[in-house]
Formats: sequence, structure tokens, C-alpha cells
Amino acid sequence: MDAKYPKIPLSLPAGVKLKKTVKWIVTEKVHGANFCITTTSEGPAAAASPVHTFNKRTGRIAGGDTFFNFRQDTTLLPILLPKVNTLYSSLKDRHPSLCKVQVFGELFGGAYPDLPSMHRAPVQRGVMYSPNLCFMAFDICVHLAEKPAMFLDYADVMKLCHEYDMLCAEPLMTGSYQNCMAFKLGFDSTIPKRLGLAPPPAGTNKAEGIVVRPLSGDNNQCSAERALVKFKIAEFAEAAVYDNRIDRNALSASSVSQHPLLWVLKGYINESRVQGLISKMGPLDQESDAETLSEYADALVTDAMDDYFNDYGRDEWDAAGSDAQQGIMLAFGGMCAEALDKFK
Repeated sequence: MDAKYPKIPLSLPAGVKLKKTVKWIVTEKVHGANFCITTTSEGPAAAASPVHTFNKRTGRIAGGDTFFNFRQDTTLLPILLPKVNTLYSSLKDRHPSLCKVQVFGELFGGAYPDLPSMHRAPVQRGVMYSPNLCFMAFDICVHLAEKPAMFLDYADVMKLCHEYDMLCAEPLMTGSYQNCMAFKLGFDSTIPKRLGLAPPPAGTNKAEGIVVRPLSGDNNQCSAERALVKFKIAEFAEAAVYDNRIDRNALSASSVSQHPLLWVLKGYINESRVQGLISKMGPLDQESDAETLSEYADALVTDAMDDYFNDYGRDEWDAAGSDAQQGIMLAFGGMCAEALDKFK
């Protein structure tokens, strides 16, 4: 069974214990789509040939799912997969019981100023990286026979990527947890320069944010209790800050449209969240049918509600009662559908 990549939280999970001896790093958070290359081998061990499948955040990418045309871009898989095969063989030599390797990373790019692109639109809007589709690795998960799947220490991930010439998230700084958490946001993306492109004018191509993580000594199990945390600049926040000055007397209002919980939830729907969802599920277009749009709207509701409960807990929601909850969810679902239509 493939491991799913856990959503990186905005704060460290409660179960994470900080170790003073561990070095931490800051990496640039790339504005793209979560993408995973899974490699297994078939046939006798001596002559086994690698087999690849591909996953987006929501699950395996079916053969008919174009997912940003990643199969058609001649600068992506034809160059990347031989490197992945070599990496897989290297890990297989070290771990004879290895049965699967998952390379997690970000699929990004598809547009760049003054350069032609074969793609109709970039994977994500807001940060310009390359006219081609690119893949940047940020984690490797290994599956050994009869053992739980485990992530490699990030120091080992970088070593493997450097050895086999694969693009990976590089440290912007290394230091203590406290120093890394104080890293200043709002810097220009470092990625175009790494790809050999002339960067846009200063201040016009800000990085989406950062990821703070330990260089080694992480909880390497495939769970949400890993020591990773992300920070985004305001332009890419997926929720507006709720202003508590909104009239709390509306709690007793009979109209759902005046209910303060709906005001709070409305702040969780914006272009960044819609584009984030599209990066997980694939692009929408004018030909998308009603069933597909409904599926995306439901997923947007779930994504926003998960973040709401993570931020506020369930007390106020439970106190609202089932009748109010039903009305709020109906209205919120309509908001999500409108947001999809506006920002898709």
C-alpha cells in the first residue's frame, strides 16, 4: 500500500518533542502540486526492471488523468525517471528487502516571463519558476518487506538527490529550531536561479513561504506526527484572519447568513485554497461536468472545515446545534461552489 504524504501543519504537532542536539533547516516552499513517484520492481531479483506509478495528494493518478500534462512534457519524465531508477537500485543494494520507494516532491512550473511554454497554464499561479514542468523532491519513503514504511532523514534525501542529480529542496539556513522559526518571509524565490533562468525583477516573484524541519532525527514514521511546519506569506494564506469584533449577538440570529460561524468559515475560502485544491485533484476547465464540480466543492468544504477545527476546536461548532449546523453547511457549500467557479 502506498504511503500518503501528510499535510504539513502551520504549527508543530503536540506529540513532537524537540531535541536540542538536532540541527534544523529552512527550505523554500514551492507553490505547486504534491506529486509522488512510486517505484517497485517486477521479475526475478537479478533482472528486475523498475515499474513506476504516480500519485497526487488525493491518490494514484489514473492513466486517463492528465494531471497538468506531466506525461506529455518531454523535459520531465524522460529525464527524471532514469535518475529515479538509479536511486532505487542504490537503495535496493543497501536494503535487499526493499520492495518499494516513494519519492515525494512538488510538481511546479509551466510558465515564465518572455519564454515560450508548451503548457496552457502553470501548475500554480503567483510564483514564476520555469516554462517547463519541474519536479523538486522533498522526502523519500522506503518500504522494506514486513516492516512499516519509513521516511529517510532529510540529510540522506539530499545526499541521494545530489548523487543522482535530482532537484531537491535545499537549505536556506541551518541552525537551531528557534533561529529557523525566526527566518524572515517575503524573499524572492530562489528556484529560477537554481534552474539557470534569469530571475524576474527584485520584489516581483516572492517565494510562497518556507518549511522548517530537522536535518536528521525526525520521527520517520509515515504519520502526521512529524517535525515539519510551514509558513506562508499573506498572499498565499488559505484563510483570512477572523476579526473577533464581528457582532457576537448574531449568534442568536435566526438567519444563517448572519451566523458568526459562517463569517468565520467564509474566511477559509479564497483563491489560494481553491488553487491548492486544484493542485491536489487536478485542473478544472469549462468542460468539467456538474458531478465533477460537485466533487470539488465537497472537497473544498472538507479541506476548509478541517483547518477550521484545527484552528478553533469543536466547542463553538457543537454549541450551535444540529439545525444551525445544517443551514451553515448548506450555505457554506454554496460559497465553495461560487469560489470554484470564480477561481478555477
